[in-house]
Amino acid sequence: MATATCPYCWTKHRRADLRLSCGERCADRATRFRERDLKNGRCPHGNLPQGRRACPGCGRDLLREYLDSGGRTIAVIGSSDSGKSTWVGVLVHEFQRGDVSARFPGM
Repeated sequence: MATATCPYCWTKHRRADLRLSCGERCADRATRFRERDLKNGRCPHGNLPQGRRACPGCGRDLLREYLDSGGRTIAVIGSSDSGKSTWVGVLVHEFQRGDVSARFPGM
């Protein structure tokens, strides 16, 4: 069972439970629905859905690259008093505030 963790609300969901959105033709009646609710590859209104997925917990859109990448491991090496834990704590805080993308385009 493939799972994905939402980077916004940190909830884990099965990939099959992530929500799809209606396309632009359904603007006035757009809904979010599970992939298994597609009928012949179409949204409940009969149009093609958008390719992006959304978290069922918080409803925010999840980037395709985030879902397909699977994660990365970064080794932090240094002596016991070099500030590794402080650096990781600051990095996590910056990600939670959302300021990282302003200073590092592409994040």
